[in-house]
Amino acid sequence: MISKVYFFFKNQKNVEINFYKSKKINPIFTFEEGAIKIGECLLDIGKTYENLKDRTLKVTMKFGGTFIDVTAIHIKSGKSVKTTLTFE
Repeated sequence: MISKVYFFFKNQKNVEINFYKSKKINPIFTFEEGAIKIGECLLDIGKTYENLKDRTLKVTMKFGGTFIDVTAIHIKSGKSVKTTLTFE
């Protein structure tokens, strides 16, 4: 399981998180040759937040064989979204 913290912009009420796969060893950009989008999460925050601390998201990815369970949580409101990514 891997968790990482991200921050969204002040004017955002929704946060879209996109996930990509690549056969490249160390890909850097999603527009590189061979990068393929495999899923997304859309988290409706509901309102904007000024304070950086209030704009914190925690994204957790749990690996399980041929799929990845993803959970994104807005720390301030507790709102969350879940999705499963597959590698078909």
